[in-house]
Amino acid sequence: MVVFVSVDEKIATDVLVLRCLGLYAAGGVQNIGGGADNQSIARARIAKTDTGKPFFENLDLSFSVSDTFGMKVVVFSRRVVGIDIEYLGRDLPQAKYDKIAKRCFTDGEYRKINSKRDFFYTWTAKEAYSKYTSLGLSSFKNFDIGNLNCGLKEIDIKKDYVCFVAGGDTQGCEVVFL
Repeated sequence: MVVFVSVDEKIATDVLVLRCLGLYAAGGVQNIGGGADNQSIARARIAKTDTGKPFFENLDLSFSVSDTFGMKVVVFSRRVVGIDIEYLGRDLPQAKYDKIAKRCFTDGEYRKINSKRDFFYTWTAKEAYSKYTSLGLSSFKNFDIGNLNCGLKEIDIKKDYVCFVAGGDTQGCEVVFL
């Protein structure tokens, strides 16, 4: 599994995914080994499920994308995967974080929220998991990040950002900055 990180906020998400796919297929990063020929890559088509999750119509490869405040991440894996990134410098009133946490977090998760960092840590992990499962944001209250049946890994991207990957092969995860 590999996570690509881009700070080019002007690049369209589909364009970024296809650019990263080319790097992935070329085997230009460790722990990958390629796996798709150039013709397959050239014909790669992105579609979306009924729940909005993007996928390759013609490649046996899972991917997930996320963006926030000038940072975009794309993850590729041979297994189903989800990713989310959030900016910790977002300036909202504490009451807003509290309202969102009460509505979206389990009681156990809510009791553990003591700071904005705690909030974003939980939110980002939950969003990565919901992308992995295709459950969507409405499912947040139905699962606790402490009791998940998949790999969940925090990815160190940059100070003031929190990023999580769910599913895939989180043990062999490599981060590539573009």
